[in-house]
Amino acid sequence: MRLLHGRVEDGVGGCLAADESVSITDVIFESCESISGANSGAYGGALFIGGDSSVPANAKPDVTISNSRFIGNRAIHGASSNRSEAGAIALGGTPAPASSSN
Repeated sequence: MRLLHGRVEDGVGGCLAADESVSITDVIFESCESISGANSGAYGGALFIGGDSSVPANAKPDVTISNSRFIGNRAIHGASSNRSEAGAIALGGTPAPASSSN
């Protein structure tokens, strides 16, 4: 499978975002972007896997990635004062809240 030119503004994971366990096999993530909004940073240009503490099984999700490629993905810093990071993959946690002073 090839995920190409995925884009999210003011969110996470340009091509794919999840808050539960995932297994990714034979996937190409190419030219995906996460762009920060006015009040939040950009995390995981191609892929964001966070944790959902309200569901115990998803608080620390299992992530398996095999035979996959990440090509030319970006986390783009826009208007927000929060940092943007992890152009390819952001694993764990949740993105900084809008009120964060990161």
